[in-house]
This record gives sequence, structure tokens and C-alpha cells, in this order.
Amino acid sequence: MSGWIAYQADKVGKMLGKKRLSFFGLRPRHTAALGTVLVGVSTSIFTIAAVMMVSSGVREWVLKGPQVAKKLDEALSRLDDLRKEANSTAVSNKSLTAKNANITHTLTLRQHDLANAQRNLALLQTQINALQPKIHSLTADVKNGRSKIQQLKSSELNLLAAKRQVEINLQKVRQDETRAKANLAVVAKDNSGIASKNLQLTQRNDELADTLKSLKTEQTRLTAEIARIEKDTNALESARDATQLELTASQAKLHDAQGLLTSAQAELANTEQLLKNSKLFGTTWQAISNVSRRQPMIYRIGEEVARIPVRAKLTNAGAVSELTTLLRRSRVEAQKRGAHSTADFPDAGIFNHTSQAGQTVTTSDIEKQVISELTGSSVPMVLIASSSLNAFKGEPVSLEISVIPNPVVYANGQLIVEGLIDANKGDAVISEQFSKFLQEVVKERALKDGMIPIANSDTSLGEVTLPQALQIIEQLKRADRKVRIQAIANGNTRAADTLKLEFRLR
Repeated sequence: MSGWIAYQADKVGKMLGKKRLSFFGLRPRHTAALGTVLVGVSTSIFTIAAVMMVSSGVREWVLKGPQVAKKLDEALSRLDDLRKEANSTAVSNKSLTAKNANITHTLTLRQHDLANAQRNLALLQTQINALQPKIHSLTADVKNGRSKIQQLKSSELNLLAAKRQVEINLQKVRQDETRAKANLAVVAKDNSGIASKNLQLTQRNDELADTLKSLKTEQTRLTAEIARIEKDTNALESARDATQLELTASQAKLHDAQGLLTSAQAELANTEQLLKNSKLFGTTWQAISNVSRRQPMIYRIGEEVARIPVRAKLTNAGAVSELTTLLRRSRVEAQKRGAHSTADFPDAGIFNHTSQAGQTVTTSDIEKQVISELTGSSVPMVLIASSSLNAFKGEPVSLEISVIPNPVVYANGQLIVEGLIDANKGDAVISEQFSKFLQEVVKERALKDGMIPIANSDTSLGEVTLPQALQIIEQLKRADRKVRIQAIANGNTRAADTLKLEFRLR
């Protein structure tokens, strides 16, 4: 091609030399040389432009050559980072193995504590069962003692009544004796009869005195018996109270043992879950480590996988439906890049992870949080699923869900930003200036106005089609002067929408 261009340029130069033309006061020889140079330059430019229009590869190389070189440097740097990450992953695997061993040891200790707690519970239950008959017996003795006390108290009342009656009779006898003695002088003639009557009265008095003495003795005995029974009753009541206290203490110990057993069972369940999560986490990291050493990366950490806009004032069911749609779209996008499901994980999904505080955050917790933020929201939102880890071909993609407000940023026809392009500098300079205007000026303004970019993507806000770019460059070339170019919004644009542009030249 270069030989043909040289041949044509030489042919034109010879033709100009033969005609001995002169431009701008130049000598014919210099005019011929200038014509040869201009023909070669224009032919080269035309050839490059034709090849760019025909071949997309050449066009990409000419327009994006520096970007490709920059991406190559980034890829090499990323390769070094991946090697370092693989080494750190191997160290993490060793630490996880040690952690699994510690958790297994802790689980063994918790099982031993659980067995001890169960044995203590059985012993306390046996003691309670042994104390129950004794409590029933003591309660029956207390009831019998109280009944006997009531009987004795009734007998004591009867004795007191009999004692009072005897004292009344004794008082009458003494009155009769006094009257008899007073009448002794009067009835001296009937001395023998009175003496006999006096003897009878004296005997009756002695009998009554003996009866009173026996009654007092019986009263003393009954009082002592009552005191003894009351003492026995008090002792039985004290024994019953002590037994009741012992029963209460045993029940408290039983309750504490049951609480300890429940706590131990909960701790055992948590430990088993932690062990299961650790084993699953270790297995997953081992699989990721193996894949990261053999397969290419399909998503960088933080790179966006999928996004969907969400309307305002959703119900709970509507929020669940939108989240399901996002997860389904994420799985489709991940599959396109080479993600693959496992027995435990889908191609892409929300997985359990450990927070910075060391607590396990489950998939259900994350989904409930997202649904809560969407339900009843007064403004439109956007759901964005991003890769929470570096994902490699052949493994599932772990997703992180972001819920962000999605207001209208630009109205249809609104001026976004304008810039200045020098259109008399040649095609390459014009293309470079236009590309810089898009990638720096327009992007910076859109981000400042609140547009949400696609994380870790070359087309972070949108892209201008090649025909549209060529048309703008052609208009700039025809202007052949410094031109003020304006970027206009083509349609109402929300923060999460793709930015569609129109351009005006001033």
C-alpha cells in the first residue's frame, strides 16, 4: 500500500513538474514537491479512514489504543494482586482449619457440660421424688395432731366445768357446816345426831376435796399432755416447713438446672451451626481458591451484576416480587459470564456472611432488610446487585444488594454541560477532543448531578454509538473552527437510567 501511495505521489509530482505550475510564489520544482507530499498525506488519510470504516478492529485500535494499553497495564497489575490474594487465601485456609479444630473442641466440651447437666437434673428429680412421701406423711401427722389438740381442749373445758360445779358444792357444804356449828349449841340435846351429821358432812367434805385434788391432778396431766402435743405439733410443722423449704430449694435447683440445660442446648445448637458454617465457609473458600488459580475472573469485587428500577409505595408482596426479579436477572447475567451453581449455592445469590462485629448475617436477614426498605417508600428506588467478592468462571457469584433513591435527574431536552472543541486541528485531534469531552466533562457533570454509574464498567453511564460519534466529528470538521458543543438529555432520565445524549454545535 505504501509503495502504491509513493508511486501515485511521484506520478502527480512529475505531472506538476512538467506543467511547471507555481503556487503562492513558489518555484515550479518546490510546487511539484509540495504536491507530491500533499497527495501522499491525503491518500494515507483516506486509506486509514476507509480501513477504519471497513474494519471495526482497526477502528477500535485507532480510537481506543491508549485505553487498551492502559487496560493491559491494569490487567498485569491485577494479575499480581490475584497472585498475592491466592497466597493470602492459602494462609486463610490454614487459619480456618485451626479455627474448625477449636470449634470442634469447644463442641466436645459443650456436649460434656450438657451430659453433666442432664445427670444433675436426674439426681435432683430423684431427690424430689424421695421427699414427696415424707412431705405427705408429715402433713398427715400435722392434721392428726391438730385433731387431737381439739379433742384435748374439749376435754379440758369439760373438766373446768366439773371443777366449777365441785367448788360450788364444796361451798354449799361449808355453808351447811357453818350453819351446823352455829346451831350446835342450840341443838345440844340432839348432840349425837348432829355429831353423826357432822361426821357425814366431814366425810362428804373429804370426798369432795379428794375429788377436787384428783381433778387438779387430771387437769395438770391434761395441760402437760396438751403442751406435749403442741410441742410435737410445732416440731411437725417445723419439719414440714423445713421440708417445704428443701422442696422449694430443690425446685429452684431444678429450674436452674433446666435453664442451664436450655442454655447449654442453645449454645450447643449455635456451636453446631457455627461449625457447619465454618466448614461450609472453608469448603467454599477452598473451592474459590482452586478456581481462582485456574479460571479467569468474571466479576471484580464491587462490580455491578444487574439493576432494576422500582416504583414508589410498594406493598410487601410487591417488594418481594421486585427482589425476586433482581435475583433472577442477576443469575442470567452471571450465567452469561460463566458463573456456575453448586450443590449449596445458585449461579448468583445472597449468601450468609460474617459482619465486621463477627456476627453471622443470614440470607433471610438481608432479604428482610431490603424488603423493609422498599415497602411503602415514598420515592422511586433502584435495586442494584453487585459482586461482594471476586468471582471466577465456574463458581457462584455472591451478591450484595443496594437500595438507592432513583429521582429524575434530567428532563427531556435539558442542557447537561457544554465544552469547547478546536475543529481545525485535524481528524485525530478532533476525535480525541470529542472523546475527552464525553469521558471527562460529561461524565463528571452527570455524576455531580446525581447519576448512578455502573460500578467497575467501561460504560459507566451510557455510550455514544459509532454512527452518532462519526456524525458529530464530521460536523466538527465542516465547521473548521473553534466550536462550542452542548450535551443535551434525550428523554426524561432518572438517576439509574442509561444516559442518552443529543449534541448541538454553537
